Amino acid sequence: QEAELARKKLRLEQIERDRKLNEERNRDGEWRAKMAQIRQLIEANLVKVGGELKFNFKHDSKVKQLWVDARTREQLSAGTLAVVESKADGKYVVVPVDVAHKIQERSAEHFVAIANPKQLTKLELEEQAYADFAIPDDLDW
Repeated sequence: QEAELARKKLRLEQIERDRKLNEERNRDGEWRAKMAQIRQLIEANLVKVGGELKFNFKHDSKVKQLWVDARTREQLSAGTLAVVESKADGKYVVVPVDVAHKIQERSAEHFVAIANPKQLTKLELEEQAYADFAIPDDLDW
């Protein structure tokens, strides 16, 4: 009877070890699948960069930079494009902001820099409202 109890105990221990190993394999498989999805998102939505203007952003309390053209820089500053770290080669790439959000959903450890467009002051909002109206030349104050 003791031998049978020892066999049952050994069998239960083996089942528990196998279960833990399978859980670890599943987690590893899920992580690899997420990394593959992120890699595909980056490759499919990559915005080509290169230009004469520097775009600075912060990563790990260090200022990094990308060389971009004027249009890309405006879009990065406006928050319609984002900078993402490509884990495959360790470089920074530019993708549309909706793709950057998808990357953040899949992996919080992926670096993503999205600019916050500046908040307009009350005066700037008023000036925007009247921007389409020309001031007459013959107007005297």
